[in-house]
Amino acid sequence: PMDGALALRYARDRSDANDLDRTRRQQQVLLAMREAALRPGTLWRLPALVQSLWDAVDTDIRPGQVPSLLRLGVRLKGAAYRTRVFDETMVRDWTTPGGAMVLLPDWARIRAAWAELTAP
Repeated sequence: PMDGALALRYARDRSDANDLDRTRRQQQVLLAMREAALRPGTLWRLPALVQSLWDAVDTDIRPGQVPSLLRLGVRLKGAAYRTRVFDETMVRDWTTPGGAMVLLPDWARIRAAWAELTAP
């Protein structure tokens, strides 16, 4: 099991080939956090956890929306989640005139992946 510091290092690690690998790790950490939050011993502490995180997170979610989002998160089963991370087929390498290496989106493939994720 990872503690918070190790999970953060794991999610932020840049030693892989590209940002897509880091994105996969970040998604793994977020899903593991959800599972940990839904353990019976943690559920009763969720309101306090949300409150302690509020100052550390930048979001446009209003405080009044948090309870309904928490209820939704508890009701949804982990198997109901469909996840997808951009992969190498959805982007292409490009170097900016300033020399920065970036990934350009392949919108057709991204739209196809979105349609797959949101299909009933």
